[in-house]
Amino acid sequence: MGDAIDTAELAVYTRLLKLSPDKCPPNHYDLLNVSPGEKDAKAIEVAARQQIERLRKDVSPDLIRAARIVLKRIQRAQTCLQDPRARASYDFALTDEK
Repeated sequence: MGDAIDTAELAVYTRLLKLSPDKCPPNHYDLLNVSPGEKDAKAIEVAARQQIERLRKDVSPDLIRAARIVLKRIQRAQTCLQDPRARASYDFALTDEK
């Protein structure tokens, strides 16, 4: 959400997670590859695990540091989207940015 990212993080998002460069840094929904309407906690957990697996499977030594940063962001996104209060606050902030 509006944070600047370095080239290594951009590579993690685009090469490993297959996100579009124009969506970087991604919001929680794009990061987990879930729709904003997804409310099922299990589906959000599965999506987060899939993204984590992509990171672990394909990361190269030069991207390990950036991958760790993105991993933490995936975990935060999962936690936020699974908590109704945190999610409502996050969604409000997202609409406020537009």
